[in-house]
Amino acid sequence: MFSSVKSLNSRFAGRRIVFALVLLAAIGLLAVAVKKGRDRLASAPGWQPSPAPVNVQPVERSVMRETVSYLARLEPLATAEISPRISARIEDMKVDDGDRVKAGQLLAALDDRDIRAQVLAIESKIAAQEARLKANQASLEAARQDVAFRRREFERDQRLFREKGISASQVESSRNQLDAALGRLQSLEQESVGIVNEGKALEAQLEEARARLTFTEIRSPSAGIIRRQYLEVGDMARPGEAIFSLMDISCHRLAFDLVQEDLVRIQQGQKVLVYWQQDTHTARFDPVASSPSEDLQASYQATISRIFPSLEAGKTVRAEVDLFCVLPGHLKIGSFVPIDVVTEEGEGLTVPRGALLPTEQGGSAVYVVRSGSLQLVPVRILLADETRALVEGDLHVGEQVAVGEYLQWVRRSQGQRVEVQP
Repeated sequence: MFSSVKSLNSRFAGRRIVFALVLLAAIGLLAVAVKKGRDRLASAPGWQPSPAPVNVQPVERSVMRETVSYLARLEPLATAEISPRISARIEDMKVDDGDRVKAGQLLAALDDRDIRAQVLAIESKIAAQEARLKANQASLEAARQDVAFRRREFERDQRLFREKGISASQVESSRNQLDAALGRLQSLEQESVGIVNEGKALEAQLEEARARLTFTEIRSPSAGIIRRQYLEVGDMARPGEAIFSLMDISCHRLAFDLVQEDLVRIQQGQKVLVYWQQDTHTARFDPVASSPSEDLQASYQATISRIFPSLEAGKTVRAEVDLFCVLPGHLKIGSFVPIDVVTEEGEGLTVPRGALLPTEQGGSAVYVVRSGSLQLVPVRILLADETRALVEGDLHVGEQVAVGEYLQWVRRSQGQRVEVQP
């Protein structure tokens, strides 16, 4: 009985040993498998998010302007009313309405027969005076010689009288003859002065008559266009009554009406950009809807020459821009020309408006793509228009800044890896 129990215990002990050995082997195999799994996990690459696609535009250095757009009217700088300086009948008209003329060009001729007759009469008188003066000069020479002879005779008679060679009456007669010769010489000298003065007066009359003769030719005071002809051939022209109205085209000006609200921003001397390269542009330009600089380059730069001090009937103020340049051939007086008045201007780094985003501090910033990641760079906006902004900040020309709609910024962050889209 006792031996049977002992044998049974031995069999149970052997089984427990085998089970323990099997369990230890299974645990060892499981530990090896876990280690291999951990090694495979450790050697496997870590998970990373894919780079986010982003659209970019470069940082540029350019000039930014804040402008106010207007349509200006092309006007001549001056309009002259040409009238005669004398009264005379019009004999010939050399030009007509709309003709382009040069400075000094003959426009009309007046009747000059009376003045030419005056010129001839005065010239005849001058010739007669010259003949009289020549005869007087000959008489003067003879009178001077006679005076010299009489003076020698008188001096000789005085010596003879002192030597008791002649009587006192003979000396007195010699003195009287000298005085008479001196009187004739003085008379001829005075007559000569009178002839010379009369000649000067006739020369002045001749100069005046010749000047009046030039007044019969109505000439253009400057280059321009005949705006209107008031009289015809045969009409009587009088001083103060215009024969022609001339538009001076040597210089032009642009006139536009400043609205009252813009007077606080626009002053005399400010820069004006003029656009006239395309004559079709003026027909479609809308100063309210857009700026001409959106599709045209400025053709000319000028400044506001003057702003009138009083309001017009439409609550506007007239402003003028003087143009000292050659205008395109398609522009006519009265044409409308688009202009931009520059109210503020600056040069520096510019970024697209779509790259700007607000910061929590109330400022602005842009995302710059550096080394494949987004970097938030604070900026200060100096000027801005519909497309770009002039800024100050830690930016460099040529760097790429992210652009997009406002709602896209919530999906971007500092350090985010991105892929630049073409």
